[in-house]
Amino acid sequence: MQPLKIVIPGKFFDTQLYMGRLYAWRVDGSIVTYDWNRLLEKVANRLGKESRLVIDCAFRRGDYLYGKYWDLFFRDDEIKDLLIRRFDKFSKLPIRIKKSELESCNLGEQDNPLPFPHADSIVFCRRLYSVGPQGLYSATCNGRTKKPVSTRPIRVWDCPAFGLAKSKYWGVAIAAGEEGLFECRPQKNEEPSRADAYTNGRPHRDCTSCEWMFFSVYGSSHAHSGYILEFSHYKTRNQSFGDLGPLDEPREFNCRKEASQIFSEGIHKNESGSIEYTWGTHDKICRFTNRQIDVVHFNPWARIRDDMYKPFGKIPIKKWKGSFVNAQTALFGIVVEFDHCLVVIASESLRTTNIPGEPVNWRVFRHSKYYANQLHVIYNDQVEILSFNHDYFQDQSKKLAGYQYSAKAST
Repeated sequence: MQPLKIVIPGKFFDTQLYMGRLYAWRVDGSIVTYDWNRLLEKVANRLGKESRLVIDCAFRRGDYLYGKYWDLFFRDDEIKDLLIRRFDKFSKLPIRIKKSELESCNLGEQDNPLPFPHADSIVFCRRLYSVGPQGLYSATCNGRTKKPVSTRPIRVWDCPAFGLAKSKYWGVAIAAGEEGLFECRPQKNEEPSRADAYTNGRPHRDCTSCEWMFFSVYGSSHAHSGYILEFSHYKTRNQSFGDLGPLDEPREFNCRKEASQIFSEGIHKNESGSIEYTWGTHDKICRFTNRQIDVVHFNPWARIRDDMYKPFGKIPIKKWKGSFVNAQTALFGIVVEFDHCLVVIASESLRTTNIPGEPVNWRVFRHSKYYANQLHVIYNDQVEILSFNHDYFQDQSKKLAGYQYSAKAST
């Protein structure tokens, strides 16, 4: 199945999609907010009634066809084939949003109350967060203020930072470059503190990107091979993480595990002399080398500790795509940025989708309840919102590319 694509014209820098609202930063730093659900309704009316289920599943309710609820329908080949044909039909041409449609769904335009340009952004607990050279800032976006984003931001932290990650079950992780990896629980008014404060005096490590792996957090860097700060919680020892609600009790720190200890073949220099890049998300830890991506499955509930990190497979990469820039694991697969293009390695038979050109920015919505199947790619003159829908039909426990779907872990 090819991805569906919505194209929004304009000169943008970044986007966030949260609770039916699309927040888009223009290149001048201003923010325009659109009613996403209303915009999709207008698109579905224009394309006809056959598009409605496809549009909803692809762009509005990415979780709709997941879970065991639909297993009975997917066992019927006719129903499954009909659904796939519908997706294929509307994936043949991009859906271009008209100027009149955008204007009618515009909830407000405003000066950016947060420092701009930022290095990363997230929306967590109805607050918009951004990080950059000035530190960590937040502003409410709960729909109760005069502007879509509150004009009274809070400076949460003054340390320069590069990346943010959110977890429904804990809080926010912050990649602070040379200062290392930090975390906080803003829902409890906690200030950021070192995530590696438990490592018994071991020096902190450079961190430019981070992501949650259940209660643990993975720190990535282009300067070294990356590491996981491994935590556990007593309530998880006898039950699945997905069955838990938000927890107030403290976690237990287990260890800091280096990537060289996770990947059995060890870490070595690639052809350009730089250390290979590693990253982790939810139940997968990945390592990029010149010709392949190595994948390790992470299972914090393994009875034997040596079984927590299991080699899961290898994904070949063609060299012509240029030098490696960055990578993230999404629900639908792995997104890798090279000099010449973005490459999406789908969970469906590792089929690749090449997205040519050099984007201004791109974003996946890890663990988002409704939008985890989307990839936003921002170019100089437009935003392309791609929806990957092949993953509905995959065995979530066996897929090599992409993390395992969990409704309870979605934010």
